[in-house]
This record gives sequence, C-alpha cells and structure tokens, in this order.
Amino acid sequence: MYKVLLTERIDKTGIDILSKVAQVDIAPDPSEKTIVSMVGDYDAMIIRATLLTEPMLAAGKKLKVVGRHGVGTDNLDIPAATRHGILLLNTPGANAGSVAEYTVGALLYLFKRFAEADRMLRRGDFNQPGSLTGLLTKLGFENRVVEGRTIGLAGFGAIARRVSKICIHGFDMKVLAYDPYVSEEAMNALGVQKVASVKEMAPLIDALTIHVPKTPETVNLINSEIFSAMKPTAVLVNAARGGIVNEADLVEALKNRSIAAAATDVYDQEPPPMDHPLFALDNMLMTPHIGAASDGAMQNMASYVARGVVDVLEGRTPQFVVNRELLKKDG
Repeated sequence: MYKVLLTERIDKTGIDILSKVAQVDIAPDPSEKTIVSMVGDYDAMIIRATLLTEPMLAAGKKLKVVGRHGVGTDNLDIPAATRHGILLLNTPGANAGSVAEYTVGALLYLFKRFAEADRMLRRGDFNQPGSLTGLLTKLGFENRVVEGRTIGLAGFGAIARRVSKICIHGFDMKVLAYDPYVSEEAMNALGVQKVASVKEMAPLIDALTIHVPKTPETVNLINSEIFSAMKPTAVLVNAARGGIVNEADLVEALKNRSIAAAATDVYDQEPPPMDHPLFALDNMLMTPHIGAASDGAMQNMASYVARGVVDVLEGRTPQFVVNRELLKKDG
C-alpha cells in the first residue's frame, strides 16, 4: 500500500479518497525539521500554505508527487521539485467561489461602514433623544451605495471573473480589469473593460480588488503611486497574497486618508505580528486568511488534490500539474 504524508490536516473528503489506496499520516507540525525527518518513507505528500523546501524534497527519496492544497504556488520550490523529478499539483478553481464571496462581502462591509456603525451603537452614541435615522444625520454618519459604482480588478482569473459577475449582475457596477494575459475580447464578452495598467484605472474606480498570483512581477504591484492616484473615497480588498500590496504604503495611505478603507485577508508575514501597524487603524478590516476557509472550498481543495495524488500513484496523468515539463519527459 502507498503511503501519503499530510503536513497539516485536510478535510475528511480528501482523506477518504486517499485512504482507499494509501496509508495516510498527518505530521505533528509542518516545520521543515519535522517533515525532513518523516518524509523519506512516503510516496506522496500534501502541503497547505507552509513552505515546501529543497531539503524536504531531497529527503523524500520515494516521493513521486507533492500536492498543493490550494491554488497559489509561491510557497513551492518548483525548480527543486523538478530537479528531483517530483510532480507538483495544485487545485485551480477549487476555492474560486469562496474567495469571490469574501471579496464582495468585504467590499460591502467597507462601503456600509459596518464596523464604525457597530462601535457607535455599542459605546452609546445613540443614547440620546431622537430617532436612529435622525441621529445618524446629527452625528454625521453616512455609508455609501455599491450599486452603480466602478470596481477595478487587478487580475482576471477564475476568482476575478466571479467577482465581476456578482458586481455586474448583482449591483449594476462598471467593471475595469488589468490582466496582461487575458484578451480584450475575452473581457468584453463578460461585460468587463480591459485597461493597460492598474495605474490607468486607479483614478477611475471606487474599489480595487486583488486577484493576481504572487510572482516577482506582482510583488508591490499596489503601492504608494497607486494609492495616491485613487479617489479618497475608494476602498481596497486583498484576498490574494501578501506582498502584492506594499503594507507600509497601505498603512500610510489609510493614515493619510488617501483611500477611505481597506480589507486584507493576507499578509507579508503569516500570521502577522501582534505589533503590526495595521492593527492600530480603525479604517482597516483584517481577517486570518479565511477567504478559502469555507466548508465548500475546503472540501473542494481536499478532494481535488487527493484525486490528483491518487492519479499519479496509480499511473494516470493528473489534471492540474504545476511543473508540466516533467510530463513531457515521461511522455
């Protein structure tokens, strides 16, 4: 029987698929030291968001495949895996719906100023004569409608396409998108206007959402230059990867009210340190990488990656391969 090592627990859906053909073990922790000490006797490994390093791969003398429980590949040492002849898999599309829901939910949260309204009510700002609506006017509280606004998407993959569909059909929004790898015709077919750069759309939009992978080209893609070009009433939502938005520049933009508010689900360092300056800002929503942590997404990612691993172990070609050059060598 094959042996599969999980660096962290995945949904039971995936474990059940693996257990039909393999012994499945879960590492006590996902540190490099622990995985290096364990992986030598395993045919396959599944990793989540922690780093997959060259020492782990080198120690995996029997490894045929490593499955990434998720879409992003920035935590994988792809060249090292390829050198060792180990297939890398991921799960494109498995969490698209969940992350799109997070993005639109955060957008509504920021536009409607839910956090501020909640704080005002709890601390007794409305504990005075008058109607709630009248007191809102008296206290100068006003939230914004989403309907009819313009949203800009940095990236136009599966998640961004779902966001655009919700925004267009649910809120009658105008959607602009920057993605050098997607044609104008493909965007236009979905009712989206293609732009040449994020900077070009920055002054035109009421919200900016991030949907690009983390690569050398996208690190610090959203920076002080972009923030200074945006409307002071605009908001930002990042549920993609830390490092795409320059965190220091974001802190300054929020402090100076260059933009109105932001939400982030991802960070340069995860978990973020408790002294992170974003924690001190009242116009910032911070969540712990929950965009893909819904029940449906977790089941999808677990089943996608498990099926891919089983395919490799049983000699079939999996659907989602990161280092496809290894398939060419074999075929």
